[in-house]
Amino acid sequence: MNAVFDTNVFVSALLFGGRPRLALEKVIEGAVRLHISPDLIGELRTTLSRQKFKLSPEQTAFFIEEIEALCTPVLPREKIKKACRDQKDHIVLECAVASACDALVTGDEDLLVLKTYRGVPIISVAGFLDRF
Repeated sequence: MNAVFDTNVFVSALLFGGRPRLALEKVIEGAVRLHISPDLIGELRTTLSRQKFKLSPEQTAFFIEEIEALCTPVLPREKIKKACRDQKDHIVLECAVASACDALVTGDEDLLVLKTYRGVPIISVAGFLDRF
């Protein structure tokens, strides 16, 4: 099973636990193969560096290294435009399409309302755990 996790899933898994952490554990166990693009890594780094999360630069770097080690790198060849309401969400769609994954997992309503994009199902963390 191949998947792409949106940045919000990684942040929730790393900092808050719950269902997102259970989803990430499936990756650690080898049940799921994750794909990630340089743009998603950059977004994750920027997000984890926000003051509200109170992480040191060393903690942020550690989390990024761990995520990169778990994921298969993907280099999207196409820039997607006007696929969803929030233009910032296009990078996760680009990664999902480029990896031809079985699911894009997100907590973002702007993506969830699409339900599918170019044959890639867009599902919540709960939907992911129910399915896999």
